[in-house]
Amino acid sequence: MTEDEYLPPPQTRYIPRCMQYDNLQASGLAMDISARATITMSSLFLGPALLALADQEVAACGYLCHGRVYGFRPTSLLTNIATISSLLVSVTLPLVGAVVDHSPYRKQVGAYTAAGMVICKMIEFSVGPSTWFFVSVLQIVFLVLFSFHMTAIYAYTADLSADVSKQTWYNTSFYVLMYASTLLFLATVLSIVSWKNLDTVGTARVSLALTSIISIICFSFAWTHLFTDRAPLRAVPPGMTLWTCGFLKVWNTTQRIATHYPALVWLMIAIAFGEAAASALIATSTTYMASVLKMEGSEVGIVFFTVLVCGIPGSKMADLLASRKWSPTHSLLICNGLFICATILASLVLRGPEDKNKVYFFASAWGIGLGWLHPVELSAFISLVEKGQEAEMMGIFLLVGQILTWLPPLIFTLLSESGVSLGVGLASLAVFFFCAVLALCGMGNYEAALRTLRERQNEEQIHGSELPSYDALAVESEDIPVSFAHLA
Repeated sequence: MTEDEYLPPPQTRYIPRCMQYDNLQASGLAMDISARATITMSSLFLGPALLALADQEVAACGYLCHGRVYGFRPTSLLTNIATISSLLVSVTLPLVGAVVDHSPYRKQVGAYTAAGMVICKMIEFSVGPSTWFFVSVLQIVFLVLFSFHMTAIYAYTADLSADVSKQTWYNTSFYVLMYASTLLFLATVLSIVSWKNLDTVGTARVSLALTSIISIICFSFAWTHLFTDRAPLRAVPPGMTLWTCGFLKVWNTTQRIATHYPALVWLMIAIAFGEAAASALIATSTTYMASVLKMEGSEVGIVFFTVLVCGIPGSKMADLLASRKWSPTHSLLICNGLFICATILASLVLRGPEDKNKVYFFASAWGIGLGWLHPVELSAFISLVEKGQEAEMMGIFLLVGQILTWLPPLIFTLLSESGVSLGVGLASLAVFFFCAVLALCGMGNYEAALRTLRERQNEEQIHGSELPSYDALAVESEDIPVSFAHLA
């Protein structure tokens, strides 16, 4: 579509040109990702503030506290938040996915979770010596809402276009917008912090105030005027409810994979361990930078922006290896190896405040790895699932990536509570990346796995499927009306 042919919908006249698309949902996703970029950065600024306030309370208590507050060491605070929120998400994600897939309330899930996140950020602005523990608990609620929100976002993103190149163009433009929004937000926060000479808590408050304003504007307009209601992708099967059909989908699909595609099982194990360690990097590295390197909140924000920027060459590295005919499994082996080396070296080299400038080197390595890891995992996963079942399997992919995310921060917490060096806790992430490497080795030959997939599908076309896919259990949506009454 040329510039002359493009006729923007009436709603888009009120939003910046960079967020205008020929598709209302795409414009809504653009506004949503701009809000989420600022919300994510404000949470990264909040982490060091919570650690500093917890340290202050322990110092004020003196020897009577034995270095603990509310029963744990301050260094365990962020990883406790990550552990609890990850466990809650892992348990409830199939239900939320069922609501998004099997009911007409996809928009409501996205809108209400967006509103909940904004409310959380507005309340978190009160963070201070008397409120930090409440804000920490509220951060758990926020992280759960964020994961639920992303379930609706993934569903809308998948509906943008059936054309692969157009879909890729949408995704690329969204990522560019995310980086631009993050940079603008970071520059604004740091400018205000420098002007007012604010401490870590003040930095967190500035970021929370700004993100509250931005997210209210972006979320409210997007979910009111740009996103539209969607009919259920499939109906709730007869005799089931939303409570059960999401878990049944996971069980049936996992049973089918385990029976016929062992290589895909090993890949799922590798994804579970790799994603668990990668997601734990935020909480563990923030704790390490604040407690060991004594970095201010603004400095931690710059480090994570470095991580984001270096994700771009990381994605290019994945494309480069793919263009040279490297299999996704070989690419994942190298990527996990990079994480292992960078994480272990960071725990050995970064020993105190005098080493804080060296953290940017490791942030660059982690950023490259994060930009590399997820797209290759997705490519490998999609290539090994049955053709025509990619959409159904995306829910499994998301669940696999979440199922172990609680474990690395829990181990970090246990080590911290035992008085073990935080360097050991940071290095413990390398164990999970190493488990991912072992699982990838257990897959065997990637080309052989592809042949097994093709042979199996050819056999099913001739003889019929022994284990029908979950979609085969569903009926047309107009035959069985879906509502939240099915939850009862």
